[in-house]
Amino acid sequence: MLKNWSYGRPPSSRSAGRGIPRAAVVKIMSTKKTPSPAWNIHGFTLLEVMVAMAILGIGLLVLIQLFSQGLHSVTVSEDYTKAAVYAREKMTEVLTSQKLPIGLSEGLSENDRFHWKVEVIPSPTDVFDDNPPFLMYKVKVGVTWEGRFGEKGIQLETLKTIKKNE
Repeated sequence: MLKNWSYGRPPSSRSAGRGIPRAAVVKIMSTKKTPSPAWNIHGFTLLEVMVAMAILGIGLLVLIQLFSQGLHSVTVSEDYTKAAVYAREKMTEVLTSQKLPIGLSEGLSENDRFHWKVEVIPSPTDVFDDNPPFLMYKVKVGVTWEGRFGEKGIQLETLKTIKKNE
């Protein structure tokens, strides 16, 4: 047997003590008509679909642009890293050579990707004693390459001391 009680109370013939018979309340509620056109029940309108597609398209374009910028940043970072490594190799080559090449020298890398310049100039030693036992040279190594929006470059500088020949 099914119980038709709500919240543990038996159904009454009166509606919640208001003096209205329960059957009358049910009848009043059932005579109300709610507007529900047939076209609203079956799905989305063409305008709603077009707006949703436009929003989806804009979102996809933003994502594609972000991926493109990320790839460009990786390429630029790779170029700077390769240039820094190449400049460090040139610096090491100059600093470890038997005779320091005083002046300006330049050239291209093996793959013609980078253009390098090495400048070795005497540096003043008058900040030391009257007669220091060494000579000091400033060594500059610059590496440039063609980037997406023009020429890019990196420059390294150091000082090298050489014992004086007496």
